[in-house]
Amino acid sequence: MQRGLLLVAVGGWVMSPLSSKWSGLAWLALVLAALLGLVGARGGSASAPVHVAARRWWWATTAACALAAIALLTHGDPWSSLQDNVRLWLAAGAVLCLVRSFPPQARVADGLVSACAAACTVSAGVALAHTRDQLPSNAIPWAVSVAFLLCVLAPAVLDRGTAWAHRRWWAAGLVLGLVAVLASQTRGALVIMIWLAWLLLRHLWQHRPSGAPRSLAALAVALMLFVSSAWWDTDPLRLREAGQDIVLALTQDQPDTAVGSRLHMWATAAKGIAQAPWWGHGINGREAAMRELGAQHAPHIWATLTHFHNEYLNAWFDHGLAGLGAVLLTLLGLMAAAQTLRREQPVASQQMWGLAVVHGVAGMTNVNTVHNLYALALSLAVSAVLLRAAHTPFNPQNTQTP
Repeated sequence: MQRGLLLVAVGGWVMSPLSSKWSGLAWLALVLAALLGLVGARGGSASAPVHVAARRWWWATTAACALAAIALLTHGDPWSSLQDNVRLWLAAGAVLCLVRSFPPQARVADGLVSACAAACTVSAGVALAHTRDQLPSNAIPWAVSVAFLLCVLAPAVLDRGTAWAHRRWWAAGLVLGLVAVLASQTRGALVIMIWLAWLLLRHLWQHRPSGAPRSLAALAVALMLFVSSAWWDTDPLRLREAGQDIVLALTQDQPDTAVGSRLHMWATAAKGIAQAPWWGHGINGREAAMRELGAQHAPHIWATLTHFHNEYLNAWFDHGLAGLGAVLLTLLGLMAAAQTLRREQPVASQQMWGLAVVHGVAGMTNVNTVHNLYALALSLAVSAVLLRAAHTPFNPQNTQTP
């Protein structure tokens, strides 16, 4: 029964780019599988790095959930705002149970990466078949959720301890996932490009394979195409549009653009935080501030905006230091898990660092956690990394980052 639920979780993860309902099914199956595992046999040492990493992730989500709950209680805000913290916390508890449920099996580790590659393939099909406005969820959290898949996939592709027969298919999935992110035209998810470039450069520097010059040349061409796209007539990544918005906002005080509105909202949030840095204004206070902004500016940009489009400023404005602390604890939990895995599970460490970077940077330009898909996608990605690490036999010679 438990293994069947885990198969459902993996299947839901593969199909998750199609709908948040698939992500929800995968998340639910993961939690139920862990509940069944509580009465099963346990394997391995509780002091193993992957178990320590899972515990640190769970403690971070527990503390974040507690802080967020205290903040909601203080302001009398609706408890529904806590649902994303609870999703992360329950999934963290589930993976903490599951990493000790079974003895290591290499085929499970490879299967999880293959499922990730399949999910990237699905995401490419979705992105290429739909416009940005037609994606299954809001384009920003959807693209960031695909970037999470790439964070899981890329270090595994570069892992020379795995047979190339597996890695070549994973590499194909990596390319397709990157196509999905680029096709979504989501600037907030483009940090994955920087992360992937850094990961490849570090790999080439450490291992210096015979094909390094070709890889460097391909990377240089890809980065030049990426940057030069701002001068193409179609502006496919909307980079030129972002630059123009910034210029208009700074030189003509024009906030009625996608980027200009963000700059104006961030300035408004900063002023509000300065007035109540300790306790915040509550969700009602933030919604009132957003309505006031909307009444002053163009409705086609501002009418539907309900938050400050910055995870950190939004939480700080709403609930003061407790709200900001809850957001930062989630990020610190990812970083702590990554550091714990660094020596004995270097691939998993790089996967967790990637998730931390993408999660941390993507939150600077949007409040992704207000969308159901986001917390589900992050919790599933972290769970896949930790479960794969638990099923990857430790090799004493493999103590360097791939």
